[in-house]
Amino acid sequence: MKKDDEPEERRKVGYKSPPIHSRFKPGTSGNPKGRPKPFKIRNVKNDLRDIFLKKVRVKVGDTYVFMSKIEALYEVLVRESLKGNMKSAALAVKLADQLGVLHFKDDVKLNIEMLTPEERQKMNDTLPILHKIRSISPR
Repeated sequence: MKKDDEPEERRKVGYKSPPIHSRFKPGTSGNPKGRPKPFKIRNVKNDLRDIFLKKVRVKVGDTYVFMSKIEALYEVLVRESLKGNMKSAALAVKLADQLGVLHFKDDVKLNIEMLTPEERQKMNDTLPILHKIRSISPR
């Protein structure tokens, strides 16, 4: 006689013999969710970089171009600056200065002999002011 054929009262319940109603059903796993996946530590800096560098389609004039999201943000910032938004202009110049975009040397040579005497005088008057501004501005 099999155990399942015995009346319920006579079945042994105890160590390694749970009651029939609480046993695992045939074909059912004892751990249906399985082993939990290990917790993955996220790198926020890399996530933000990936978000900002993702390409998006942007309308420029009558055409569409693909550029990164950060490029699109700077593009909008500069456009708003050129429209006269002073906050955007100040932020655009500040960001450009922080990124080193405004730090370049001019390779322009000036032929003083081509200037008129009035232009030479104006240039001589403005040179001390330009030197003073360069010494004050943090670079």
